[in-house]
Amino acid sequence: MPESDVLPAIPPAQSQESAIANLPENLAVIKLQHEGCMSLARAEPRNLVDIVANLKLQLVSFPEFAAIAIYNKPIGRGKNSCGNCGAEFNKDNDRKCANCQMVNVQVFDGHTVPAGKVEIKLGAMKFAEGLSIHAAEAIAEAYKYNAIDTTADNKDNQFATISATFVDLQTGRMRRSTKDVPKHFTYRDGNQGKISDDRFWGTVIPAKQSLLLREVILRSMPAGLKAELFKAAKDAQETALTDDQINSLVTLEKEKEKEYWKLMKKLHGGK
Repeated sequence: MPESDVLPAIPPAQSQESAIANLPENLAVIKLQHEGCMSLARAEPRNLVDIVANLKLQLVSFPEFAAIAIYNKPIGRGKNSCGNCGAEFNKDNDRKCANCQMVNVQVFDGHTVPAGKVEIKLGAMKFAEGLSIHAAEAIAEAYKYNAIDTTADNKDNQFATISATFVDLQTGRMRRSTKDVPKHFTYRDGNQGKISDDRFWGTVIPAKQSLLLREVILRSMPAGLKAELFKAAKDAQETALTDDQINSLVTLEKEKEKEYWKLMKKLHGGK
């Protein structure tokens, strides 16, 4: 056979030790850690019942954890209603009741209801509830054999890109989510402003990463596990709160509402 027709020799297969030795040091360490966790995970299958029991024990043992396990974010009010007949207004800026023709006004501190008018009944505040980042981290800890990671890349003067990753080392499943975070914002008057670098990288980015990390962790968990933790957290919160604490929270919310309307009145020139 001519020399030019001789096939090149096939290099011998690398051993696992040789492959790891050729990796950069930081990647080699990560690979060994993950392989060690995967070996332990195979030897110790998950028991969801035990995980739920672990989380419930934490809620009972640590009341402060129960208090922060669920976030509660106001998302707006329901429809306002007439203070005279109770009929709902179709629009938030309605003031004259279509049912009884009574003019409704909003009364601030130190003011009284003008003659011939009634105080409007504001719609009940609506809230969005869900498991917080603290609850997500507790689930990930109790779930065992997983890896989480967040990154932040400075793209340009306009925004940064953040990412969060959750890897289940027992099943090999990975979930990753990315998001662009703008460095600019818009004032009420329409003008543009820029967040300072110290605040952007020291406060805004960590907060956004926490939200993204909560998302990837919770989306990787069984629905039943999340539902059980949410119910247990709600039960623990209701059990832990005394009547005095509940009254204090109600008073605090009312004070916050008063401060909000004072601010709105000031922004709109006292109208």
